[in-house]
Amino acid sequence: ELRTCIEKGTIMLDMEASTLSQVVEMITDNQIEIGQLKADLKDKVMYTLLRKHRHQTKKSNLRSLADIGKTVSSANSPTTPHKNLASSSMNDISDKPEKDQLKNKFMKKLPRDAEASNVLVGEVDFLDAPFVAFVRLQQAVMLGALTEVPVPTRFLFILLGPKGKAKSYHEIGRAIATLMSDEIFHDIAYKAKDRQDLLAGIDEFLDEVIVLPPGEWDPTIRIEPPKSLPSSDKRKNMYAGGDSQMNGDAPHGGG
Repeated sequence: ELRTCIEKGTIMLDMEASTLSQVVEMITDNQIEIGQLKADLKDKVMYTLLRKHRHQTKKSNLRSLADIGKTVSSANSPTTPHKNLASSSMNDISDKPEKDQLKNKFMKKLPRDAEASNVLVGEVDFLDAPFVAFVRLQQAVMLGALTEVPVPTRFLFILLGPKGKAKSYHEIGRAIATLMSDEIFHDIAYKAKDRQDLLAGIDEFLDEVIVLPPGEWDPTIRIEPPKSLPSSDKRKNMYAGGDSQMNGDAPHGGG
């Protein structure tokens, strides 16, 4: 399913943007231009993506994208002036890091030049087809309270879909997060020139994945890491010849 998202969704590499509002607006404008999103849904999509959301690792009173989607229709009712929706007040996410971010102990484990990959998934009641986008920013930028820790963002993956498939969207989000934490795919994502480079990276990753079928192991038992990790040189060498054909900066510490 993730491969299908990358294959059919919007891919924007080296986007020049400095705020989340700019990123979301450029994505929606692109999808409207190519006919993947109806123009009258732009405000609803932007409103949803610019609301406060809940980080997967936290139990908080912040609304998830799924919760936000339930209230978007009323927020975009005919009685709501259009100019209010299009204004900067649409952004409900702070432009500056919040206290929780600054106090996050996870920061101590990150290298100084770490960059974040943000994954936003959710279901809404106003879409008939999935709204998917993978973005690589030309320069990593701080997107305020969007990230769990205050580090600049380089990548964003966004998936909004029709109601009824929340679990599927969640699993797709987990899949792209896993990919971005993989050293080889992470390198490919930095250097990818187009959609095909990303798809090739996904295929290579899937070829190397070991799947544990349900019922064959007890998920309550922790699987200890191996005493020695296999070398990734073979995987790196596979793409060594293609590096010169990919653009993008050399990867910094990934987030």
